[in-house]
Amino acid sequence: MCPPMAWGLFVGCRRVWRHGGAAWQPSLAGGPAGHCAGGIYALVFKLDLTSSYAALGFHLPTWHTPNRADVLTGALLLALPQIPLSLGNSILATKQVLTDFFPERRITVRQISFTYSLMNLVNPFFGGVPVCHGSGGW
Repeated sequence: MCPPMAWGLFVGCRRVWRHGGAAWQPSLAGGPAGHCAGGIYALVFKLDLTSSYAALGFHLPTWHTPNRADVLTGALLLALPQIPLSLGNSILATKQVLTDFFPERRITVRQISFTYSLMNLVNPFFGGVPVCHGSGGW
């Protein structure tokens, strides 16, 4: 017999997949599809629910000093692949969106790059991963 959570995930996934045709809106379907995929992954790999409950709630970040292995792993697996996306979406597209929507404000690529790099230099000390501004939109 399947647990109730598995049936709920099955029914939710089935509804997402059956909602095909002209009414299907890919921009709205990403969230439910992602939740379904995450639930299925958790069921397949037998997620420990007691540790999941401990993760729920409000937790302030704590100071973390990355060691050499953390820095190398982050640089190779997270930062290096992020560079093309960061240049295109986080810096150049953000500059264009700002120019289009707020032509009276003079924000330079250098200013955007500075805040972007500042976030990525401070973030690892709080357990964070590389982030970007993003130009927004769909």
